[in-house]
Amino acid sequence: MTSRVRLADLAEPVTLLVTNIGELCAVCAAGDENGPRRGTALADPGCLPGAALAILVCGDENLELSKGYWPVDCAAATQNILLAAHALGLGAVWLGVYPRQERQSALRKIFGLPSHVHAFSLISIGYPAEEKGLPDRLKKDRIRWNEW
Repeated sequence: MTSRVRLADLAEPVTLLVTNIGELCAVCAAGDENGPRRGTALADPGCLPGAALAILVCGDENLELSKGYWPVDCAAATQNILLAAHALGLGAVWLGVYPRQERQSALRKIFGLPSHVHAFSLISIGYPAEEKGLPDRLKKDRIRWNEW
């Protein structure tokens, strides 16, 4: 079962495609004539099998106010979905799609995306199987004040 949801603000080029996991996992694991290939459609399809659903975040060129900014809008939407899932006690993983052409092409084919709609990210959402601590990713040497 797949459903398409548009964000409330019609000026944004972001479109969400919500899908159940079973069918998507089968297609992503299948690979091609050479057998299963990790990364063909997704960066890490192993994040999908235990999830309840996935959200494909897409950018629609026909809805852009500023040409070429759809990836920025999609990144913001993806981050907001991850934060909302966390606030609800759900687990969510951002699976990278854009700018990998092979991943975009595979998902375009799976979901029948029109040529003006671009797959940006796939978010796997479900109940976490385990609690993990937050890694310390702060790189203090990458913070500058007032000048480089």
